[in-house]
Amino acid sequence: MDADSLLKRYALHTRAAGYSPKTIAHVRRSVSDFAKFLAGVPDVSSVTADDLVEYVNDALSRPRWEGQAQEQEGKLLSQTSVNTYVRGIKQCWSWLKAQDVIAENPLAAVKAPKLPQRLPKTLSPEEVAAVAKACRSSRDEAIILLLLDTGMRLAELANLQVADRDEKEQRVHVIGKGNKERVVYMSGWTAAVLSTYVCFERPGGTDAGPLFQTQGGYPLTAARIQKVLERVGKKAGLRHRLGPHRLRHTYATESLKHGASLEHVRRTLGHTDIKTTEIYLSLTDQDIQQAHKSFSPVANLGLAPRRKQRP
Repeated sequence: MDADSLLKRYALHTRAAGYSPKTIAHVRRSVSDFAKFLAGVPDVSSVTADDLVEYVNDALSRPRWEGQAQEQEGKLLSQTSVNTYVRGIKQCWSWLKAQDVIAENPLAAVKAPKLPQRLPKTLSPEEVAAVAKACRSSRDEAIILLLLDTGMRLAELANLQVADRDEKEQRVHVIGKGNKERVVYMSGWTAAVLSTYVCFERPGGTDAGPLFQTQGGYPLTAARIQKVLERVGKKAGLRHRLGPHRLRHTYATESLKHGASLEHVRRTLGHTDIKTTEIYLSLTDQDIQQAHKSFSPVANLGLAPRRKQRP
């Protein structure tokens, strides 16, 4: 099977399996780039681990800004970019193995370039307050609070239906990546703001349909929700762009700070592997200092000696 036939078959099967268009498109780009490097792949069974290793080395030395302005020349593809390409290629070869197109997966043992360890960017309590105050409608406030209170992804929020909301139990039914279903819970205040939007501001009220809509009654797309967040962030005076991932990261870090278990956060975020969630355990020095003041065994068990009074 050549690369073109492979990609057509991959797209057909993965669409039927419920893969997102974004994931399918990424694997297509990755495999196409890999095939271009190999000057074509007439037979996928002939691809070896060394081929992928050579591809990684070539990609890491590849100019990032080919054909761009002179001041951008000299920059190379980042390890993060190459990592995503390699994962896309390996995902496709794992699928080939699962479909018995190849007997063994020679690429399974090839490691992608390590990703730089970056702490998730979050909102400070002051920024959260400013953002909440900057919302000009119950719809915008419900969007902000729901993202902050549940950590759901942008696409998950955009796909919510009115029927997914359980006002009594203060929970929302979410369809995540790979059509995996989960239930997330919200605070009483978030539920109240969401109810206000549905009952008094949403076109059609509690009628069935997309939960978040424009004033004209059209579904609020992910791109439009991004615009809402950016507008609210600017009005709040944030120095950085307010995006859904920053609200998702804020949910996770704040939940852990206030006593949520790692497993609770993992399930709420919809992570398959708990290792993905562990990045939120990285606390700043100030966080550790404040926590120690509350949990210090010496302070709490009365072990600190009393200072002697001077005569």
